[in-house]
Amino acid sequence: MNEKFLSLKDELQNQFVEREDVIDGMLLGMLTGQHVLLLGPPGTAKSLLAREICARIAGATYFERLLTKFTVPEELFGPISLSALEHDNYKRITTNKLPEAHIAFLDEIFKANSAILNTLLTLLNERLYHNDGVIQNVPLIFMVGASNELPEEETLAALYDRFLLRFVVNYVSDEMHFRSLLHSTTNRNIMFTHDELSEARAETKNIKISDTTIEGLIKLRCVLTQELNFSISDRRWKESLKLAQGSAFLSGRSETNLTDLHVLQHALWDKIEDAPKIIMTLNQTLYPERSKMMGIYDAAIDAFKSFQQAESSKKALVGTEATKKIKESVKELEVIHLSPSDHSTRTTLVNKLKSYLEKIVQERLA
Repeated sequence: MNEKFLSLKDELQNQFVEREDVIDGMLLGMLTGQHVLLLGPPGTAKSLLAREICARIAGATYFERLLTKFTVPEELFGPISLSALEHDNYKRITTNKLPEAHIAFLDEIFKANSAILNTLLTLLNERLYHNDGVIQNVPLIFMVGASNELPEEETLAALYDRFLLRFVVNYVSDEMHFRSLLHSTTNRNIMFTHDELSEARAETKNIKISDTTIEGLIKLRCVLTQELNFSISDRRWKESLKLAQGSAFLSGRSETNLTDLHVLQHALWDKIEDAPKIIMTLNQTLYPERSKMMGIYDAAIDAFKSFQQAESSKKALVGTEATKKIKESVKELEVIHLSPSDHSTRTTLVNKLKSYLEKIVQERLA
């Protein structure tokens, strides 16, 4: 089953460039039921990606709404039934509304006001909707929330905490990627039935959490909370194990290992400015060789940026130096060895970095 998810991942990456991490997060949301928060300006394909994910589930219901401070409960949960009101029942008609959606996208999620906040929290956390005393099960697989900024009001802290996976989404920055964006098309060759998705979600829950994973999580928590004074809730640490299970499933394994904790770079920060430090600490604590690899890659990219910014009269000389540096970086990546448990991840990451660097040399520095 994981092969089908990987095929879907490839198909989505061809359509949405520079969105690899977000796509991974969406797939983990599908598998683990965790909600995804996307932070960034309008026009970065946030809602389009959510709709595309929903479109891959046959018969799935999609709900989308832009929230404002004037948004009323009727817009999310449905209008009051007039016929029920005649019998003194305050019941909402939830057809085509959030309580009946499989995938939901709420833009400007932190504009949610007190009139809808408590109901929204229960729906997100427990997948339940209380409709005139009747508890209604909600089929929500996961929700995608979007915002241009993080919440500042303390009353929104609980809502913010409901989104375990958090991503900053910016406009496409690389020229080659932007060219790919202009030529991208929508292909929906990979589809899931509800039964297939339910089977995959059940398999994910049954993934064994290894002792190595637990020890790695404890080690990371110690560094982040005791040495660096990050405040991360017990709930978030506990829920993060579900992400590790989802990562293992996508890798075709029946048991988690240390590499599956890499996804926590998207789950442990509250402030955007803290994300780089979380990532650096995670790599240095759990994957020191991976950290070395990224340093080599960053040095190569810096050389390429120097070429881009060079004056016309110096382009040839700087281009030659950049080409030399990038080729040296590729060779360095090839000889790096990670621990045996990280071998498959090393191979994937090295190949990805090499491919991009070699593409720069061929298409931009040739």
